[in-house]
Amino acid sequence: MLVNLKNRYIILFFLIFCFLSCAKKDNDAPVISIISPVENTSYQLPASIVIRGNVIDDHNINNIKINIVDENQSPISTEINITIDSFEYQFEESFQINERLLNSGTYYVNVKAFDEENNLSSSYRSIQISEIPRVLKSIYFLTQGHFFTYLYQLTVGNGFVITENIHSITGNFQKSISNSRHEYIFVGTENVGNAFEHEFFTDLWMINPSLSPYNYFTGLHLTDLGNQLHVVSGDGEIKTFNKNGQITNTIYAAQQEWFGEVVFDDDFIIGEVFSSLISRSIVVLNRNSGAENQRFQNIGEVVKIGKLSDDICYVVNQYQNNMQLKKYSISTNNYWLEYEFPNCNVYDAFYKDNLLFLATDLGFLRFNFNTMSLVNLNGQYPFHNLKYEDISGLFYLTSGSKLCIFDEVNNALNTFDLNDTLTDILLHYNK
Repeated sequence: MLVNLKNRYIILFFLIFCFLSCAKKDNDAPVISIISPVENTSYQLPASIVIRGNVIDDHNINNIKINIVDENQSPISTEINITIDSFEYQFEESFQINERLLNSGTYYVNVKAFDEENNLSSSYRSIQISEIPRVLKSIYFLTQGHFFTYLYQLTVGNGFVITENIHSITGNFQKSISNSRHEYIFVGTENVGNAFEHEFFTDLWMINPSLSPYNYFTGLHLTDLGNQLHVVSGDGEIKTFNKNGQITNTIYAAQQEWFGEVVFDDDFIIGEVFSSLISRSIVVLNRNSGAENQRFQNIGEVVKIGKLSDDICYVVNQYQNNMQLKKYSISTNNYWLEYEFPNCNVYDAFYKDNLLFLATDLGFLRFNFNTMSLVNLNGQYPFHNLKYEDISGLFYLTSGSKLCIFDEVNNALNTFDLNDTLTDILLHYNK
């Protein structure tokens, strides 16, 4: 009897084992239903995006994850992870999206659900996001005196202007630039290069100038949407800094040469190098390695160089007392004169829509590359600095202590006397 009972238990355990082994494994993933937002709902940033829906499973749901991603599956929100111990769950989560650098486009609500067997299901719902509009936040100007450079904030009203001294940097002014994307201002003086944030003007990082035969800060350029700051220095180097002030690349001029005005494109640095005041050339360098591709001798001094097309650069050249407007072809290494204006000294230039606007000692000039014509828009003052505000279409020009504002059809709107000589104007945006 004991033997038979033992055999019966063995058979029973064997049958239970077979039953469990043959039981169907759960291979079915949870089912997700996104109720809100509906497909292609539009949002204007900053926005609150509420995601509602439910998840069901024939067994227990383990957890769900909810976030918002771009077309490359990169998240633009914090992921919410909810632990669940149920076969059904209704969710409602709110996401605050206020990233100022987020671009307009198609984005996706993404909900993932996992059951206890780690079966995964994922559901997407496309939404349309409109970016935070770009706006001008602040206008700054710089002056110098008593071995200090002073930064002022400028508020322009209906026929009046308010100035406020908000920061000072040791040393006489050399160059400055505003980086709206990463929210800092950089000012280079004979003593220091200082990057500081624009709200409370707290120092972020600094550059200590080395000895050089010319001004150390001879050029400042932003590329890659402001992610890179290129500092052209009087010791014959172009250093590239990231937003944290770390050097990511250095380009060296040839021995006994220095850099003048330059322009950056995706592949090259095109600009002027010189070994003396009269020995100057236009060169094309590889943007990453600094290897020289070609050069062409230049007579005179380059005041401004920029791109007209992928291949053609415009060159504003000062030859003795004559302003010259030239073109340079990267592909053919040809350099030629387009227009010459005698007895005119040019200090700054801005290119837009085949028009070249020029700050000169004869006034505010405009050259049309289509008609090859030069017009003096305003000859009341000699102008030295020129900035274009692309949202309002206003030009800001300096003449000594005067700030002159013109609209896009070049009507003089206002002239303000700010008492001190203006060394530069900075336009700072929200992004």
